Amino acid sequence: MKKLVIIAALLVLFTNFIFSENIFTEQGKPDKFNNIAKIEPIKEILSISNGEFKDKINIALNTKNKYSYFLLEKSNFIDKDYILFEDFKIIKEELNDENNEETDSNEKEITTTNHITDSHVIPGLVYWYKIYGVIENEISINNQQEDNTNNKHQSDDINSPKDMKQYEATVKEIDLGRNKHSFKGYTSTVEPKFKKLDVLLKNFKKKNPVFKTEEEKQLAKTDLEFLKKEYINPVQLDMILFLSKPYFDSGNLIPVNNLDCYSKTDNNNELIVFNKEKTFALVFFSKKLFRLQKDSSKELFKKLIENGIFFCTYKGIQEVTDADGMTRIIPVYDTVSLATQYYKDNINWKNQTVMIMTSRKELLDEIKKAQGN
Repeated sequence: MKKLVIIAALLVLFTNFIFSENIFTEQGKPDKFNNIAKIEPIKEILSISNGEFKDKINIALNTKNKYSYFLLEKSNFIDKDYILFEDFKIIKEELNDENNEETDSNEKEITTTNHITDSHVIPGLVYWYKIYGVIENEISINNQQEDNTNNKHQSDDINSPKDMKQYEATVKEIDLGRNKHSFKGYTSTVEPKFKKLDVLLKNFKKKNPVFKTEEEKQLAKTDLEFLKKEYINPVQLDMILFLSKPYFDSGNLIPVNNLDCYSKTDNNNELIVFNKEKTFALVFFSKKLFRLQKDSSKELFKKLIENGIFFCTYKGIQEVTDADGMTRIIPVYDTVSLATQYYKDNINWKNQTVMIMTSRKELLDEIKKAQGN
């Protein structure tokens, strides 16, 4: 029994040691934590960049010159998943505040403008920040090994973490209990460049694939049989492309392909589709599209999205939410129609194209006007 107790105690000590070591590695400032007197949440800032830069987010805040340094928490969500983030740069600019009243020591307080720069950003992705100012004890780190009598400068009633665990608990308590002040920032995005339709169609040279198994062959046969009733007449397809050519040439109608990430929006019959890097998005409102989704398998619907060419018009830089719930401020396009096939870039595409039109009335009116109706 004694051996079991000893083993259990050793396991607890070992676990605590590993946990502590992990925190030291993640936080990166173990030399400062024993010297913290107080951590205060920053409730106001001067500014935060919202699209002014393409490769960084700048935060500017004015504080009285009382903080030794700052801690930064960062998340892709306003209300969860904040982590301590230390890989940022800060530049301090000290200015005498002539409007401040003189202190008891007849010295004017100095206001510090702190410029915090976060360069670890993805274009267009929204980040949320919580900022803390750290006040250190009067005793410097270098003097902590001096006689305990020097500790009289430290008040017993202030929040003074002694180790990493207490530090983590302090920040957690501030975050969950008092610091509701988060600040939103994001970088600018570059409007993407798309290939011309004739360039895309030149790649439609692939033959039907050779199936490895009988099961794959039967699945393709079933899916193709389902899609047959949805095929557009080749003559009608040629007419649509011919009438649309001036709009393609002018750039008012844009062909977009190779999209592989999509999700439904809060609106019925509306899909939002992203490129792989999620640097732009297409919005497609179509009753027919969701009828096909309802009647087909998940795998077939995914294939139709990935194999298709979306014909779009530019809407502008807008805020959208991706399938992971993250907010992005990126170029958004309104989809007029989707032309898709079961076999991607197939040489027989004219005879096996499914054309899915938008159900958005204003876009349909524009199409009718363009056709002279």
